[in-house]
Amino acid sequence: NNNNNNNNKNNWSSGKLCPCPTWQGTKWWGGRKLFNRGGSWRGNGVNNNNKDMTWWGGSGPARTSWSTGSANNAWWSGWGGTNGWSTSSNSRGGTNSWSTSSNKWDASNSWNARSSWGVKWCACPTDPPTDRPTEHPTYPPTPPPSLPPSLPPSPPPTPPPSLTYMPTYRPTRAPDLETCEWFFWGADEARGGILADNQKIPFLYDWPTVVDLSSGSRHIFIIDRKGNAQVSGFVESQKAYRGHLGIKSWVQGNNDFTPVDEVVVFINGTEPQKIPAPRFTRVFAGAGTPGDARAMHSILISEYGEVFMTGSNHRGQLCLGDQENRFIPHHVPNLPGPAVAASVGLDFTLILLADGRVFGCGSNQNGEIGLGRKIHQSLFAAEITIGNTSEAIVDLSTGWAFSLFQGAAGNVFGTGSNLFSQMCKTTEGDPIFEVELIEGVSDVQQIFAGSESSYFLHDDGSVKACGRNDQGQLGDGSFAQRNKPVNVKIPKGERIKLIGSGPSAVSVFFAGEETGLVFASGINDRFQLGLNVNNVAAASSPSEVDFGEDAGMFNITKVSASGTNTAAIACMLDAPTETPTAYPTDEPTTYPTAYPTDEPTAYPTDEPTAYPTAYPTAYPTAYPTEEPTQEPTLEPTEVTDEPTQFPTAEPTQEPTLEPTIITEEPTQFPTSEPTLEPTAGLLGWWFWGGEEGEGGALGEEQQVPKLYEEAVIDLSAGSRHSFLINSSGEAFAAGFIESDFSYKGHLGIDDWQEGSNVGKLIDKVVDAGGKRVDAPPFVRAYAGVGVPSDSGEMHSMLVDIDGNVYTTGRNSKGQLCLGDEKDRSEFSQVRGLPKPAVAGAIGYEFTLILLEDGTVWGCGSNEFGELGLGPKVDFTNEPNKGNGLKGIQDLASGYKFAVFLDDENVVYGTGGNIYGQQCFFTEGEPETVPTANILNDLKGTVVQVAANRESSYYLFDDGTAVSCGRNDEGQLGDGTFVNTGEDDPIVGVKLKGIRRIGTGPSAQTVFFVTDDSVFGAGLNDRFQLGIDDIGSENTPIKVKFEGDVFIDVISASGTHSLAAGEYVETSRTGRTYLP
Repeated sequence: NNNNNNNNKNNWSSGKLCPCPTWQGTKWWGGRKLFNRGGSWRGNGVNNNNKDMTWWGGSGPARTSWSTGSANNAWWSGWGGTNGWSTSSNSRGGTNSWSTSSNKWDASNSWNARSSWGVKWCACPTDPPTDRPTEHPTYPPTPPPSLPPSLPPSPPPTPPPSLTYMPTYRPTRAPDLETCEWFFWGADEARGGILADNQKIPFLYDWPTVVDLSSGSRHIFIIDRKGNAQVSGFVESQKAYRGHLGIKSWVQGNNDFTPVDEVVVFINGTEPQKIPAPRFTRVFAGAGTPGDARAMHSILISEYGEVFMTGSNHRGQLCLGDQENRFIPHHVPNLPGPAVAASVGLDFTLILLADGRVFGCGSNQNGEIGLGRKIHQSLFAAEITIGNTSEAIVDLSTGWAFSLFQGAAGNVFGTGSNLFSQMCKTTEGDPIFEVELIEGVSDVQQIFAGSESSYFLHDDGSVKACGRNDQGQLGDGSFAQRNKPVNVKIPKGERIKLIGSGPSAVSVFFAGEETGLVFASGINDRFQLGLNVNNVAAASSPSEVDFGEDAGMFNITKVSASGTNTAAIACMLDAPTETPTAYPTDEPTTYPTAYPTDEPTAYPTDEPTAYPTAYPTAYPTAYPTEEPTQEPTLEPTEVTDEPTQFPTAEPTQEPTLEPTIITEEPTQFPTSEPTLEPTAGLLGWWFWGGEEGEGGALGEEQQVPKLYEEAVIDLSAGSRHSFLINSSGEAFAAGFIESDFSYKGHLGIDDWQEGSNVGKLIDKVVDAGGKRVDAPPFVRAYAGVGVPSDSGEMHSMLVDIDGNVYTTGRNSKGQLCLGDEKDRSEFSQVRGLPKPAVAGAIGYEFTLILLEDGTVWGCGSNEFGELGLGPKVDFTNEPNKGNGLKGIQDLASGYKFAVFLDDENVVYGTGGNIYGQQCFFTEGEPETVPTANILNDLKGTVVQVAANRESSYYLFDDGTAVSCGRNDEGQLGDGTFVNTGEDDPIVGVKLKGIRRIGTGPSAQTVFFVTDDSVFGAGLNDRFQLGIDDIGSENTPIKVKFEGDVFIDVISASGTHSLAAGEYVETSRTGRTYLP
């Protein structure tokens, strides 16, 4: 209402302080009637030239609405009226703005701080009178809560003097309200379909007009033009579900689309009450690991900018001041203005207000919400300082554990995890704890974050990216991580109009402006790229999404991706060419940029709904918490028998490879010269989980252990591949290779092929002299480490019967110990080791070798101290024992860390410690030299150490075990999903009688072997626990073998598991076990 208000008493004029609004509906927005059922929001104080105008009234939106005088000019005239979003003219500096002609925001004439909606705010009482109409919301604003002691309250907000930014959460082209539909492709379980089925190409849903959608991990939200939100998805188990779907009638397993029809608001600031759901305009689905459907949270924003959240709340990510999970959306009180956008991370939340301020809550362990090193989490919405700039924030986006912010001037800021250089710079993996400017990008019109990658759309239509790229998700034609912005290789120089990804996604989409084509790159193991091709599990260069016969009929206005599925809004091409900044509903959804903070949080609707009065007035008390009801016992009881360690005497008998009958129980794996025959004569081995791990069909699963009747002496599960060594010492490799471009040779076989590779013999190796010779008998195998779905850039290791070490595969950091950084496709002998090897361990880009003299030699990356060589050594391509370790009896490696046990029962750790996986707290900082951990303060003798991706495990001689580190999938086995921290760095495994622990450096699953059974805990999205059910387990659960088993070897990867042993009629006892 640009300078057209003669009655300043009745509007938010910049020059006058408006009178206090009343709640009776007589004078809140300068009109005669606030709640007029015939024509909503009728009044005479907004437009003095039309005293009976409507603000999207029931009598017809095209008459007058937010107009300066013309009865034919509507603020929302149906997206195509004479001058929709206008009063008569157009664009930046015109007399009036919001025109469909140019569709530009005007900083001086409309919606600005100079005329209406000015910088003067009302300071009025917030107590509602008793005679307020009962059919309207009854939750007035509440005073700000006191923040936790570690987080001081933010100062009272002050209105900005002038705001010229515009929110950018909009499609580039306006959707037609009658013709916007949506496409789905990828994993079917996200839309309530069959688990493990896939929609290979985009499928068109002919729904009522869709205005927003969001793909989450195994679920999806849709909002239609009436503001109704619906959700579908897959829930793994009842005990693991935390409420991210926000619906009452969820079930374990498949959930078809169900309305989100109830929310909770707070009466008098504290008393919860259920009411019917408001009209929603925006939604942000939960972010978990690619197959996770449990510990997540989701956000909905109403048409009046109210924020509602539901789901997991163990880090306070729901901004509600506590850590209790919620199972239907709860209103977030005390935000000082309406929200226009938000973003969800793994366990944190960002909220963007209409005035450009950003608030965050939840985890700050990696600096996700930019509150500095000393604050680990915030239970309330805390205001975030955006670097050293006054630039208003207009958009934001989050990955798993980092955040991006777009400024009005086109600059980009970031904070949080930088493990993969997703901040476009190298920090040696250290997080960034305060928001700072991201160098190398400017003139940015859109930002987007994937799980661990960043994308920037520039004004000229070009796109740059940085960060993790192991699945080609940066779209630069490579699979190499990038620590500086690189150009995305858009086909044919297409000018890009929008980017689509998501916080759990390892894929990205680019929509072209001229052709309307959509291009995609990244992971494609569940057909989430929509390429309609088989056996292409990843694409490093953007490829055209196959919309089939629908191609060219629609204009894609939004793409949202998760780790396994993708959805897109598609509108008819004859829709208007521009759009306002909010997805259209029946009523306006945007807000002035200087919104008064002390207005009530319950804004009236045009058609008030009578709310039921019979809803309960308090929360249910049965919500599950994430804390166990009983503290685990960490101190094992004393025993008199000392555990058997690695042999220290020279063996007295040469090994034989032919099986013989023996009366003495064999030891586990032989050393360089074993005293007994290698563990021959076992009945067989078992496989379960993602079948591509044994060379089976991509996306298929073996739900319970499947027996192969062949004796093996060792096996190892890697990312989408496996190694087996039979009783004759022959080594076999099996697995899935995505492409010849990404494959670096980790299988070590000649006749590999793209796609499935089943049980191929490793019959040749390269000896120390560089000659290709027949393979010797092997006794140990160590499979490669990648992300759960990776099948390319990894390396592997074998140890032969004489203690010689052979490596193959990727060698970018010298991790093959061969003196260079050249990849190998055949196993090649490592030179320079002074003694035979008895064991080893493989991490992401590093290798550790334990010799019979108890020394540990390492090669590859030392970026995080993985090799224990101190902070000055980045990597080494030859075996190096500079870690100073001696007398080591056992070792294990995770993704980027390692743990060791010496002959004096001292446990050491080195490398990454972002989750406290070394059993001590370093605020996420790595340990660059081997450090004795506090586990040594516990009583008892440790007999085995084990590690998986970001967790570690320790077995005591009395059959108890403890664990440390990451626990988001319950992989610590302590009955919770809570990571260990400074206060509780070690937790007890809820199982006794353990004689062996089995896991792997790419796994988020662990197994505990007893005398006659196996129990598993952790991630179970691909049946890798072998329990004939989907759903992560936080308490060890029995694996479904067909009978009692005595297991000698067990190994896990991110998607499948292996074990070797035999079925027994009764429990086997007295068997010697050597770690």
